[in-house]
Amino acid sequence: MGVVVGEWVFPDGEAPGLDAVADALQARTGLAVDRTHHADGQLEHVDFPVIRESLFDWQRQPDRVEVRGFIPPHPYLWTQLHAVMTGFGGRIGDSAIAWRPTSPAPAFERPWGELTRRQRFILRLPGIGASRPLDFLAERDG
Repeated sequence: MGVVVGEWVFPDGEAPGLDAVADALQARTGLAVDRTHHADGQLEHVDFPVIRESLFDWQRQPDRVEVRGFIPPHPYLWTQLHAVMTGFGGRIGDSAIAWRPTSPAPAFERPWGELTRRQRFILRLPGIGASRPLDFLAERDG
């Protein structure tokens, strides 16, 4: 299984705390999250049971936040994560291997509870290999 890397830089040098990112992501999506912390208290893993997705290997520096997820990147989760990071003043980093947003999907910018039943059904489906072939149906529904 492959891994996707997300990297956001904060030009003012004020990257948010990792738990603050997880709090904002939970508040924005309305999804329940399970968190795991390292022994030193730093966020390690955030699981989203409803969509069977995880964000892990969180790393924070004063001017950047990096996180990983499994391929294929879940379009709803990564759209929401990007919105949270930009809300904190971040922008996508320059790393050549980092995740990049695809075409705007306004349907995925709403809380989970505001999505249609069809969208929620499609977005709960697991990826097939390295793709999520039915996501385009959820993008159009809205």
